[in-house]
Amino acid sequence: MFRRANEQAVREGIELALKTYHHIDGLILNAGVLEPVGPIGAPSTSVAQWRSHFDINFFSLVYTIQAALPALKESANGGRIIFVSSGAAVGNVANWGPYNAGKAAMNSLCRYVIAICFWIFGLIYAHICTISTLAQEEPEVVCVALRPGMVDTPVRAITNLIELSNASNVDASPPPLSGPG
Repeated sequence: MFRRANEQAVREGIELALKTYHHIDGLILNAGVLEPVGPIGAPSTSVAQWRSHFDINFFSLVYTIQAALPALKESANGGRIIFVSSGAAVGNVANWGPYNAGKAAMNSLCRYVIAICFWIFGLIYAHICTISTLAQEEPEVVCVALRPGMVDTPVRAITNLIELSNASNVDASPPPLSGPG
């Protein structure tokens, strides 16, 4: 598990996992920071912040896949990659430009969309799963993107503050995400 977007640390971690366990069967790619939050045109939302966001939410996935792909292709169990997506990838949440775009970029690796429907308490629910273009390039590795819905994470805590602010006209500016993650 890697908690920061650091390409060298990821590559070293993949090498250590291979030395320790002699194989890698799967990856769960759950990169997700929300910042910066605000209108795209706001002076407080810089292009440098967007780049930093994409380094974490998108490019860290690319170099993690590159580092692990040879081992995944050799997995006796068949390699698996799960991308953790978000409704923001298609929902265009206001003031979340980098997050929306970052998750959409991740999903662009996953071109084929499958709606998985299930029946609960007399209602039909649908979750969107996508089959990655990596599946076409690397048939030995199964790749899917899953949208888990609302999950209790630090990002969700910030969105709760934003929703509270919008509902009550109280300044609930989100604190910076500086803890582990």
